[in-house]
Amino acid sequence: MQNEMQNKPKQTISFPNLPSIIIVVIFIVGIGAVFGLLGYLVSGIKENVTPVAQKPSVKVTDEYFGNDFIQVKLPQKNATIKNPILISGKANVDEANVRVKITDNNENILVDTFITADGWMDKLYPFEKELTYQTPQTKNGLIEIFEESARDGSEIYKVEVPVVFEKYEDAFSDWKVYRNEEYGFEMKYPENVVFQGEYPKQEGAGGYLRKFVFSFSSLSGGINISVLDKTYKYLYTIYGDDYKEIKIDGYDARQYKGEDKYFYNIVAVHDNNYGYFIEHQDWSKSPDEQQKQLYNQMLSTFKFID
Repeated sequence: MQNEMQNKPKQTISFPNLPSIIIVVIFIVGIGAVFGLLGYLVSGIKENVTPVAQKPSVKVTDEYFGNDFIQVKLPQKNATIKNPILISGKANVDEANVRVKITDNNENILVDTFITADGWMDKLYPFEKELTYQTPQTKNGLIEIFEESARDGSEIYKVEVPVVFEKYEDAFSDWKVYRNEEYGFEMKYPENVVFQGEYPKQEGAGGYLRKFVFSFSSLSGGINISVLDKTYKYLYTIYGDDYKEIKIDGYDARQYKGEDKYFYNIVAVHDNNYGYFIEHQDWSKSPDEQQKQLYNQMLSTFKFID
């Protein structure tokens, strides 16, 4: 019997396909770890990130104009506006607060307020409000619609709407008027400004057809109006890219910050025939606020005649 037990083969436990089982286990554990990590990360993001306004994908239509965050419907550019005026459009700005400022060409602030849109964050929402403004002193003015940055108070996403006031009080009705039929323009000037005369055509890179010179009798500066032919646009490259687009009597204009030691503001405006460069000159090389104000006031009276 002992021999039989010795001759009986030993029984062993077998593990069929052991390598496959190990791979499956590792795969399952790995998947669980990945999902756990993703869940942790997502949870952390939700807890630590404040939602911000998303830039919507929009298309500016003919009815609206502006940018991706503020689009204006009323009033349209260069429209003649009444008082009160209806302001409307669409916006996606911080806290839905749309800032609106109306000024005349004498830089008088006629109204400065907010209009609240119907929402913000995910898309453009409509805004609309009727605003009453102070009586302007000039025929032309500007409506600025923008967001006031919560970070630094700067004006962002601004849309500018040049307008014509239906009614205004001419603050300079007692000023003298210089009128030039040949070159089709006129400008007013007060008693403390002297019209020195016309200078004839000059040749060269800075040449002009005619120059008209006004001097501030009680100050150290004056205003030069240079009239050029259709080659005037070459001066744009001389003055550079530091300018603000404005309207003068309904025409496109550029207001440059003068880099020259004698010139501080240069407005370039043109019609179909000529370019007009209205330059603020100061011989002391340091204009005071009174001189700057006088320049802006005279500039506001510049207009074209038939």
